[in-house]
Amino acid sequence: MLVMAIAMTSAMLSGCTKSKEQKSMVGPDAYVEKTAFEGKTFHYVRGVEEADSENSVFAIPGFSNDYGTVNVRITETELQFVQVFDPLRRDSTQTIVASYPIADHFDIIREVNDFGEATHKIVENKEKPWNKRAFMRVNWATPSNSLSELGTADAGEQIKAENVVLAEAPKIEKDGHVSWLTELSGVPQSYGPVSRIYVRTHLMPVKASDFEKLNYRDKDFKRFGYFYTRQNFEDPEKGFLDSLRENNTYANVHNVCEPGRKSADGKPLSCSTNKIVWNLTKDFPAKYLEVTRRAVSEWNDTFKRALGRSDDVVVLDESLQVDIIDPRHNTIAHYAPKSPGGLLGVAQEVVNPITGETVASRATVYEDG
Repeated sequence: MLVMAIAMTSAMLSGCTKSKEQKSMVGPDAYVEKTAFEGKTFHYVRGVEEADSENSVFAIPGFSNDYGTVNVRITETELQFVQVFDPLRRDSTQTIVASYPIADHFDIIREVNDFGEATHKIVENKEKPWNKRAFMRVNWATPSNSLSELGTADAGEQIKAENVVLAEAPKIEKDGHVSWLTELSGVPQSYGPVSRIYVRTHLMPVKASDFEKLNYRDKDFKRFGYFYTRQNFEDPEKGFLDSLRENNTYANVHNVCEPGRKSADGKPLSCSTNKIVWNLTKDFPAKYLEVTRRAVSEWNDTFKRALGRSDDVVVLDESLQVDIIDPRHNTIAHYAPKSPGGLLGVAQEVVNPITGETVASRATVYEDG
């Protein structure tokens, strides 16, 4: 009997000590880990992903704004994206391109009971100072300042946004890329109906590059083109000078070059083997595939002759189809629905504002143009 009693007692105790399934008590509102942003530099890009076809604010899908490269600054109340390039070289004048309100800072831990034992509950904790906590909740719907307002295809105009809501919470990918989608009501500056618009915001990590800046003078642009990055450094005594302007003007070009190029210290440069890889947007029409392939082939022939390369320089990768606004890819985009203004097409690019390197380009063709 004694043996049986001991066995029954042991069984009861083991049943009592069985671990419970973890239960999350963390609030349902979306949150992000600060390490995804701290110490990072991003290309900050916003673009129209979808819009009413009859909208009167010239919000055209496939049209985006490149706000340059930004560093991240986390304060107690705001997630700030600060423009990397400061023409006056003074930290106090660095421009905050976009600032999003922070609602909360917290850690996520196992709850500890009065006996100092970890329980099965996963809870939010705010014991540490706010700047030592690992997570934050951000109002991603709209920046709290106006510098990152979305421009339109109508030069000089910006979309006045109302009733902005978060349509898709931020997605943080393995490569560090962050993107989220907002829905808003676009209000015309003068007259016309309010329009429904979806805007995608991208934070694309700035990658290390051995790109060498190509200084262009005014005479060069008269011969070779118009796309450039200009840095207006100010002379401490004389202000902004034409000579400084020309010395700090760089052509916007892809990081490709002739075979065998080396840096000043004799190291081989990647530009001599780099390729410009183009992707198509999702649901790209089959009827335009052949003419698109011919166009890319002609671009490739031109680059090969110009650079003296025997390998393909410009290629079309049809294995991956991408969103109409995705600054990680060189994109040939097609948009079938009607767009305002009867636009035929638009070409845009994302560039490094310090070096002039073209990071990605997009050519969008509109079916009804």
